[in-house]
Amino acid sequence: MSDIKVPRETKEISTRDYLVSNEEFVVKEIKKGLLKTTPQVSDKDIFNYYNSSDYLSHNKGSSFFSLVYSAASKFMLKRKFNLIAKYMGSSKRFLDFGCGVGDLVSVMQFKGYDSSGIENNSSAYNECLKKKIKVFKNFDTISSGFHLISCWHSLEHLLDFNKALKKFYALLSDDGFLILAVPNHDSLDAKYYQKYWAGYDTPRHRYHFNKRAIVLAAKNAGFELLKSAPMFLDAFYVSILSEKYKKNPLGFFKGFLIGLLSTISYLFTNNASSHYFVFQKSN
Repeated sequence: MSDIKVPRETKEISTRDYLVSNEEFVVKEIKKGLLKTTPQVSDKDIFNYYNSSDYLSHNKGSSFFSLVYSAASKFMLKRKFNLIAKYMGSSKRFLDFGCGVGDLVSVMQFKGYDSSGIENNSSAYNECLKKKIKVFKNFDTISSGFHLISCWHSLEHLLDFNKALKKFYALLSDDGFLILAVPNHDSLDAKYYQKYWAGYDTPRHRYHFNKRAIVLAAKNAGFELLKSAPMFLDAFYVSILSEKYKKNPLGFFKGFLIGLLSTISYLFTNNASSHYFVFQKSN
């Protein structure tokens, strides 16, 4: 009997696009810790699913939730700059992949760094141009030699994240760094909200990682992990948004409580709602 192998349970969750279309999707584990959204929407059609005034990554609203999000974003912008500056050294090239409207690139430019962004959302791309930010729609015309590339909650949006990681490796200098931030489906808030968890964000998020999966993906692309740390504010934002998807009229307060519990649980589980990871290119 001891030789019998019991199959490991595969994570599979039926959920919806609660933001735009209300269409059904399935999030299913394809490798240990790595989940995939099915069916996957093509790159040609995916932009239709970003067409919402509630998509706060690119839009600024006037609601209380939008104002809180904006304040938190400004706080995180300072945190991101301080983290990046530790690894940049003096006046070296920086690239922000999935730069949105270019706030981080603007800060890096203001601080004297040769900074660029990549953004394929047309409205966000045009906002970058208005700010006179050096921005590209894809990798095609970008030269290598960046000292640091950051990718804040963008990798999970790609159809082929492995291809992107290999491209990051090629674009970095020999001693270059990569910072990745992704949601963590092993967090307490993810387990609590299940199909309503805003971190799944189907179909915009094509893949979903736990800590092990993202580190393994980066390692396979030639990177070595230097450090990881939680992004505590994300637990509150994701939990409040998840309550909104559940149509809870007191969702802000309930979401804040779940976000707080998720943050506290990190002390015992080492799993936060999302984490950032600092990698270095290995040779």
